[in-house]
Amino acid sequence: MATIKQIKDKVDLARKGIEQETAKIILQFEQEILDLVREKQLYEKGIDGLGEQLKPYSPITIAFKKINNQKYSNTTLKDTGIFYSSFETKYGSFELQIFATDEKLGKLVSKYGKNITKLTTDGEGLLSSEIIRPNLVKYFKTFFK
Repeated sequence: MATIKQIKDKVDLARKGIEQETAKIILQFEQEILDLVREKQLYEKGIDGLGEQLKPYSPITIAFKKINNQKYSNTTLKDTGIFYSSFETKYGSFELQIFATDEKLGKLVSKYGKNITKLTTDGEGLLSSEIIRPNLVKYFKTFFK
């Protein structure tokens, strides 16, 4: 049976590793995290990180998308897939950033706003409840077998 001091020592050790463990989780689940923005927000709903509807496609873009059998019911920002594939995460000091490195980013931001690569509040909730929290629980359990 563990003493109170031994339990406290384990808690202290676990606490010291939380940020590093969170970084590992983010790296391990990076594509799923990025898809919260790319697929759940942009493609499925056509919204930015504030939950605002993106400016609609022009009639010519809609015609082009129809010809190419692409989704046009909402603005997806997915034509060739290059923009989506340029998404990356950066994590440090308990802060997650999602950004894109595609050369079109500047044009897209000026047309659709700076929040196109940000998670919505709902997305942050999913990230926390479905990815981060369950994996941190597994991490903590390794200290208290």
